[in-house]
Amino acid sequence: MRKYLLIILILIISISGCNNKLTFDTEVSNSPIDITSVSRGAILSANDEISTEYKIATLDFETDSIVISIIGPDGNVIYTTETDDESRIEVTDTGGSFSNITLKSEWGVGQYTIKYDFYADDEIVYSEYRDFFVTDSEINIKSINSYPPVLYPDGGGLFDADLYYSGDECWLRWSFDGGTIAEGSVSDGYESIEIKAPETEGVYDLTLEAFPFAPKEGADYEFESSVKKTIPVYVNTEQSSVSGEFSPASKFYTLFHFRGNAYNSSESTSSGIEKLVSVGSPRLAVKNGIFGYYLDSVSGFSSEGLIIPYAEEKISSFSVMMSVIPYAFFTSSNEESGETLLLYSGYDDFYIKLKILEDGKLRGELAFSDSIYSIDSKNSLFTKNEYSSISFTVTEEDNVLSLSLYSDGAFDSSVKYNLSDNYSLSLPKADSVNNEAETLLFTDNNFTGLVDELGVYYDDGTESEAVDPLQFERAKELEYGNSLVYADGFDKSSEELSLEDSTASIENSILIIPPNSIVELPSFVPAYEEIMINIELEDSSTISAKAVFSADTLDAEGSFDEIASVDLSSKIVLSYGETGEGTSIVDFSLLFMSDGVQVASSDEEEQVQNTGFEGDFSSVSFKIENTSSELPLKIQSIFIVRKSLDLSTNISDE
Repeated sequence: MRKYLLIILILIISISGCNNKLTFDTEVSNSPIDITSVSRGAILSANDEISTEYKIATLDFETDSIVISIIGPDGNVIYTTETDDESRIEVTDTGGSFSNITLKSEWGVGQYTIKYDFYADDEIVYSEYRDFFVTDSEINIKSINSYPPVLYPDGGGLFDADLYYSGDECWLRWSFDGGTIAEGSVSDGYESIEIKAPETEGVYDLTLEAFPFAPKEGADYEFESSVKKTIPVYVNTEQSSVSGEFSPASKFYTLFHFRGNAYNSSESTSSGIEKLVSVGSPRLAVKNGIFGYYLDSVSGFSSEGLIIPYAEEKISSFSVMMSVIPYAFFTSSNEESGETLLLYSGYDDFYIKLKILEDGKLRGELAFSDSIYSIDSKNSLFTKNEYSSISFTVTEEDNVLSLSLYSDGAFDSSVKYNLSDNYSLSLPKADSVNNEAETLLFTDNNFTGLVDELGVYYDDGTESEAVDPLQFERAKELEYGNSLVYADGFDKSSEELSLEDSTASIENSILIIPPNSIVELPSFVPAYEEIMINIELEDSSTISAKAVFSADTLDAEGSFDEIASVDLSSKIVLSYGETGEGTSIVDFSLLFMSDGVQVASSDEEEQVQNTGFEGDFSSVSFKIENTSSELPLKIQSIFIVRKSLDLSTNISDE
C-alpha cells in the first residue's frame, strides 16, 4: 500500500473506544417518576441482571402499586412482578427499589421491552417503556475514518466505520448534524457512506449507531443505541496539501486532487478549466488506502477548454501527471484495438491523448494539424489493481520536440522529433480554442478503476523546467511513508545536491558524475537502526565507483571520521523487465549498532561485515565518488530508507 491513506495523505479522523453495554441509566424528563434501570437501546446478554430503582419527583404524585413487565420479541409478556410480590424490597413515600431481574437464556435473543406501570386505586397513573436488546454477540465501533479529513463546502466525503461484531449481522444508523442520513445492514454496505458537505464552513457532528438487529419491517428505532460514536466533520475551503499529493499548487496549471470534488486547485491565474463535470456516476471510494473517484466504465469527467497551458497562441512546456488504480483496461468492445483512452484534451486540428495499451504500456500523443507525435513506454506502467502514477512531458527547444514518460517518478523513456526551422508549438486555429476545445477524462467507456489525482505541471516562465522535480520523492513517500530518508530521481538539479566537481550535471533525469569526481548527498541522522541505500544505474558494465560514509563525531566537534567505503561494483543486482533490458541496482544497508557499524548486502549469501568504526555520532555524510579515470558514472535515482534492525542478522566475525 503506497498511500494513505489514504489519501491519503491520505489522513484519518479517528476516535477510538466504545462501550458496548450501557445497562443502567436514569431517564431525564418531566415525568413525575425518575427511574434508574436499563437504558433505552442497551445491549445485554442472557443471564445479565436488570436492577430497578425509582424516585418520586413530584410532591403530589401518589402510587400504591407498581407492576414491572418484560415483553418479548413476539410482543407477549414473558415476565411480571409487582410491589406486593416477594420481589418488593423497599417502598417509601419518595421512592424504592426492586430485586434484580435475571434475563433467562431460554427467552432467546431479540428486541425486548421493559414496562413500568404505576397504579393508584387500581388505575394506571403513569407508565414508562424502555426497549433493549438481548444478544449472544458483541458489537463495537472501533473508529470512523474520514476521506478526505477535511471536506470542501458542498463537496463529497466518504466515511468508513471500523467495526467489530461477532454475530452474523449488524444494523447501522448514520446521523449528520442531528438528522438521520442513512441506515441499513452491514451486509448491504452501510459500514461506508458518502455524504455531501454543507455549503457553510464549520464543524459538524457525524454519529454512527450500531444495533444488533434490524428494526421491524416498516418501522424505525425511536431510541439511540448504546453502541454509538460521534466524530467532528470539518468543512473548510482552505486546505493544505497532504503528503504525497501533487504540489505546490503554484507550479500546476491544472490540479485536481479529487478530494470529494472536481474543482481545479491550481493557483495559476491563467488556467482555463475551473472544474470538471461528472459523466455517468463517479462515486467516492477507497482502494488500498487511496481515496478518489471510482469509475465504472460508463463514468468519467469532462469540461470545456484545454487542460494544458498556452499563452499568446503558443503552448508552454508541460507534464500531464495522473495517479490511478486500474481495475480493467478495456472491454470486449475494443479488444481489437487493445487500448484505453485515459485523457483527451483538444479541438479540431490539435489534441493530446494518453492511452493505456493492451499490455499495460502507456502511449502519449500530441497532434498538430496533420502531424501526430507519439511515444510508447518501454515498460508496462499499469498493472490491474495496483497504484500507478504516470507523467507525460512535452518540451520544445531549438526546433526539437521532446516527449518523455515517467512512472512513479522514475524516468521511463523519451523520444525527440526534429521540427522545421520555422516551427514552434503554436496552436493551429487558435481562435477556435475558447469555442471548441474540450477535455475528456475516462469517457471512452473502457476504463474501470479509481482516479486519485490529475495535474498539469508547467513552465510558468520563471524556470526552464517542465518536469516536476518532486515526483520521484512523492512516489517513494507513498511507498515508504515516514521511513523514507531521501529520494531523488534527478528530474532537475536539487538544491540539496552538492556537486563538488563543477562539471557534474543532470541531463534527461540522469545524474552524470564525470571521471574522478565526487557528488555529496544530503546527510542523515541515524538511530540504532538499519539504513537501506538503493541506487539505480543506467549502465553498470564498466562501473568503477564507491560510496563513502563519514560520521560527525560527538567527541571531536567539526571532525568527520570515515565509517565505511562501499565498492558499488560489488553490490550490483541485475533485474530484467518485459523488454529484456536489464536494470542495474546497487542495494546495500548500513547497520548502526550500539557497538559499531556494519555493512549488509541484499545478497542473502553475503554475511554482514563490520566496518571497524566505533563511537558516537550526531550525523552521517554520504558521498558518491566516480573512481574511473575515463568513463562517467550515470545514476538514474537514489533513495534511502530506514528499516527496523533485524537482531538475528548473521554478523561476521571479521
